[in-house]
Amino acid sequence: MIDSSHARDDLNDDAKAWLQTTHAECLAQLAVFPEGREALLRQGPAVTEALQAVAEAGLTQESREHASAALMAMSDRELQLTTEGQKHIMISYNWNVQSTIARVNDSLLARGYATWFDLTNMK
Repeated sequence: MIDSSHARDDLNDDAKAWLQTTHAECLAQLAVFPEGREALLRQGPAVTEALQAVAEAGLTQESREHASAALMAMSDRELQLTTEGQKHIMISYNWNVQSTIARVNDSLLARGYATWFDLTNMK
């Protein structure tokens, strides 16, 4: 959506921004999970290059943040857990999706985030 030769370049600016933001968010969510990360990396440099372009010149701040998050999740850098002065992520959810949220919590912890999750923090 950044390239003027894109097939959807004739869309209005609001539609372009929505599409770019939604797709960048989708890629960021995929990149958080090992299988999704590996699938994105198997696509070669095209995915990384597109995400870098959006991170640098995306149509919205939100799309730039999602692209940056996807790139971070796809990188080989290990996050270091720092709790001094760090805010925690409080996870609120519908109990019907508890098993999915437990996996999200595990993924966040593995990436160095400090979380508050009722199944682990209310014991």
